[in-house]
Amino acid sequence: MKFYDAKLEKYFALSGTLVKDEPGYRRISQEDREHMKSYNPSASYLATNSSGINIRFKTNSKQIKVKVKLDGLANMNHMSALGQCGLDLYVFDERYNEYVFHNATIYDQKLTEFEYDLGNFETNEIRDFWINLSLYQGTSNLEIGVEDDAILEPIHFEDKNPIVFYGTSITQGGCVSRPGMLHTNLISRWMNKEIYNYGLSGSAFLEKELATIIAKVSNPSLLVVDAQANAGIDDRLEKNLANFIDEYRLNHPLVPIIIVSRIHFAVDLYNTDKLNRRNYYIDFIKNYVNEKSITDKNIFYFDGGTVFKKHFTEMTVDGIHPNDAGSMQMAISYFDEINKVLNNK
Repeated sequence: MKFYDAKLEKYFALSGTLVKDEPGYRRISQEDREHMKSYNPSASYLATNSSGINIRFKTNSKQIKVKVKLDGLANMNHMSALGQCGLDLYVFDERYNEYVFHNATIYDQKLTEFEYDLGNFETNEIRDFWINLSLYQGTSNLEIGVEDDAILEPIHFEDKNPIVFYGTSITQGGCVSRPGMLHTNLISRWMNKEIYNYGLSGSAFLEKELATIIAKVSNPSLLVVDAQANAGIDDRLEKNLANFIDEYRLNHPLVPIIIVSRIHFAVDLYNTDKLNRRNYYIDFIKNYVNEKSITDKNIFYFDGGTVFKKHFTEMTVDGIHPNDAGSMQMAISYFDEINKVLNNK
């Protein structure tokens, strides 16, 4: 068994991040994170979490192992340690013509360093693999092990126009059971398209400085803004949304933008204040998009209230954050809306 640094471009394709020449697997560069501390210190820390980052490669090794070093321990009381800190492995299966789940790192959550036997196969045919990194913890080092004489090559996305998501803890992945179940990861596999996930838990306040950072993703096909659950708890959505969009437009004047109102929360049912605030900001977003679309034909509104068709109170862990069923339904709904926008632009 031979282990390789997962950042070695000769063997692996790292996607979902622009930060490839700095230590660890970060979504935003150290320089930008330092600047973020002046206006959103929580987001600066969350940008070190590796949500949406993945490794793609092909090999004929019958066994695949990983050595993982995390920034810290699993410490969330409403999300599985696997979802927060683990990795999972997908393999392309020609029988289904899609990437299928194979295994996940069921490890001792008291550890920040661990080794895990992630893939086992009976034959040594060449297969395509996809590893999703942890959602709510930073991955400071990752090595991937294959058999000594195995073929090992990177798999790059043929589509060079990625999708960018900006949003809240829901976008970051709270509180799915494992990384592959995050709705942006699901959509990425279904579309075979790179996605940059800028979900910043509890910290998506639509600062124009964040728009400048996410605008660094070149040649995007689409931006999805899903920030109401954070920016809509006070007046920051009203104050910041227009400036955020205008700042992004300085770099990407024609890229389609979908602004999403938040999904239904079970906690809305018995809290009139939360419900009224939700409805107020839904109207605000709708009105903003309607007015903006007079001069900007590439801006769209998507009603998050339509995501959960039935049994919406069963779609979350805590009344707010989607469980696996909720995340799957989000992926299906967002996938349909994304394709509608991209096919009609």
